[in-house]
This record gives sequence, C-alpha cells and structure tokens, in this order.
Amino acid sequence: MKNIALVPLRGGSKGIPRKNLKKINGRPLCSYAINAALKAERIHEVWVSSDDQEIIDFVHAEFSKVNIRIRPDEFATDTATTESVILDLINSNQFKPTDQLILIQATSPLVTSKDLDEALLQLSESEKNSLVSGVEFKRFTWQKDGNPLNYNVFKRPRRQDFDGLFLENGAFYISNIATIERTQNRIDVPAELYFMAEETAFEIDEVSDWIIVENLLKTM
Repeated sequence: MKNIALVPLRGGSKGIPRKNLKKINGRPLCSYAINAALKAERIHEVWVSSDDQEIIDFVHAEFSKVNIRIRPDEFATDTATTESVILDLINSNQFKPTDQLILIQATSPLVTSKDLDEALLQLSESEKNSLVSGVEFKRFTWQKDGNPLNYNVFKRPRRQDFDGLFLENGAFYISNIATIERTQNRIDVPAELYFMAEETAFEIDEVSDWIIVENLLKTM
C-alpha cells in the first residue's frame, strides 16, 4: 500500500490572481503544501496537478521529486470540481485499490508534515475509509429562519462546558482509492476526524485571509 499526496494547482484564481505562485511570507503559496507532503515520512509519492505552464515549470525547478499531472482543459475551468481532478489522476495511473490518496490544498499553508503523518497513522488505526482535517469550533450557530442550530437558547452553555462542533478547515482529506472510485468523492462518511490547531481554520480565498495567514506564518 502506498500513500499518494495530490496538490491541485490551477493557474486561474478570481479572488487573488495567480494565487498559487504569489509569495506569502517570502515563499510561493503552493510551496508550503508541497514541502509538507515531501517531508511527511508516511507519504510515498507526491503529485501536482496543474494546467498552468508557469506553475509546472516552478514545480519542476524547485521540487525534483514531485510528479506532474498536466491537467486536461476540461478539469481546469471555474466550474470543474476537485473530485474531477482527483479522478483524472487516478484514471491516468495504475494505483492499487488499497493505496491512499491524500488531497492537500495549497490554500491552507499552515499544514505541516507532522499533521499529515499523524493523520495517516490515526486513519490506519481506525476502521473508517476516510479522514478529514478540521478544528474544534465553539461558536453558536443559527439557521436563516431564525432558529438556533447547535444549542438551546434557554439553556445556553458556558464556553468551557460547550462541546461545540468540528469545523472542516480544507487543509487535507484522505481516502483509499477504492473508496474514491466507489463514492466519486474525496471522502466517505462517517469519516475519521483529525483535529488541527485553531489558527488553521483560515483558508486563503480572499485578500483578508491572505493578510491573516501571512501574519500567522511569521510567528511560526
């Protein structure tokens, strides 16, 4: 069984143009996810899927051990799903059903090799087919119809007594190849939950996210 990491890196980005190659805290954004994957002891192969020649050239030059999947045009549009990119990689290789694919998103540069190794170990010791990363979320949420979603307003718990929720942070997802092919999805449910540090809740989609995450990176 192999653990195969995939970092999707599309050239287009509406919120922050050329986001994946834009430098954050002195390094291109995409380099954080790739480095974490390469340094993880439990990951055997690292792949980048991209439609963008500049990104492909950068990865070739900076990360010689990374495999490149040149993404077909139909999977590089604004409406293309991440699942289509995952399945494109699987269909273009002869992975075993028991191999595991770790989808790592470049928009979460606070992910570390330690997180990836710990998550892979945690999943191997569980009976579940998939794992999703996230953080503990202790906020009171409401439905748009004006009703509370996760607590009783007449028995408001103290924060320290509130179990809260698990908030998906988009950093990474793990599933075996057989599960992905069966579900056509990055994860199956019920999934194993891997808790990361609270600050990793931020994903870089907008300029405000970029400012927050860059300041966090400067403290690490």
